[in-house]
Amino acid sequence: MNRIGQSLGNYVIQRAIGKGTFGQVYLGQHRHLPRQAAIKVPGFPLDDLDDRDAFLREAHYLDRLNHAHILRLFDAGFDGETPYLIMEYAPKGTLKERMRAARKLLPFAESVTILSQIGQALHYAHQRGVLHRDLKPANILFDDEGRSLLADFGIAVLFQTLRRTMNVDSIGSPPYMAPEQFVGRVSPRSD
Repeated sequence: MNRIGQSLGNYVIQRAIGKGTFGQVYLGQHRHLPRQAAIKVPGFPLDDLDDRDAFLREAHYLDRLNHAHILRLFDAGFDGETPYLIMEYAPKGTLKERMRAARKLLPFAESVTILSQIGQALHYAHQRGVLHRDLKPANILFDDEGRSLLADFGIAVLFQTLRRTMNVDSIGSPPYMAPEQFVGRVSPRSD
């Protein structure tokens, strides 16, 4: 569905900027403020409440996470039956794009900075009980100052859910998945 020119919340959709497994991401311009935002909508109809709840779960996780290196959530809502998330726009692209453009290894100092910033974001999320589950270069974005931002909590889960079920879905990007996701079990924690 072409959404260019449509409004979602206080934002007017300008253009498509990305596509993931579960959704399309657009650049939106705020109607009253000089702010742009990334707007994520499902890539397919969400016909039942479980599907809509699963899509909006990302908003609930992002709402828990207020960290300098995690993409900020501005708003979440519905346009008719279509849920949407309005998030911080990261104009400097993804780590995947940066690595492709470099066509070689990134400089050591730059790599350490990115790893440190994303490590801080993951540690913060884990302290708040959120497990990302899809850490990969396409989900590391850069803001206008070049800082790394962890994005796409679409398949995240809460640690308490893992502890209760002890199962891990084999969902994610296979080259970046944790080994236990292939096995389908998480070892019991000793703490």
